[in-house]
Amino acid sequence: MNVVRSSPPLFRDLIRQVVQRVCDARAESREALAARLGVHRNALMLAAYRAKIGLDLVERLAQEAGLTPDELVTLELAWYRARARPSSERGEGSVFVRLKGLLDLLAQYERFLAEHGLAEEFRRATDGGAFAQSLRKRLRTGLDKRRPRRTNLPT
Repeated sequence: MNVVRSSPPLFRDLIRQVVQRVCDARAESREALAARLGVHRNALMLAAYRAKIGLDLVERLAQEAGLTPDELVTLELAWYRARARPSSERGEGSVFVRLKGLLDLLAQYERFLAEHGLAEEFRRATDGGAFAQSLRKRLRTGLDKRRPRRTNLPT
């Protein structure tokens, strides 16, 4: 049996739908929504599409839109994926810095699932349980071994 997995939804598409849902339900503009939430309008119109807004604002928008728990999890996962995009797009350092950032996001994601009682269900739905834990241990060990060397450069 061939299982076809579609690519996960992009944060920018999901947040655009959430903002539109709130604006349609309240018959208000994005500017009015931003003012009501106490943020600059660009937080909704530009920065949101690049995941440069905090998770707290994402959750407030989700609450305003009346998202279901499944929709909220999908939105938050898309936010984490967008935040973990390649460093070349963000102008950050080495692959090890990116990898550590991804591992930290993975730990936050796992804590979120555990706090909301979704961890076991997620492990059953994916094959990432033991493999992801093993991979994470191996990567952390590799990162610990690759500490930056100190150099004796003249000051």
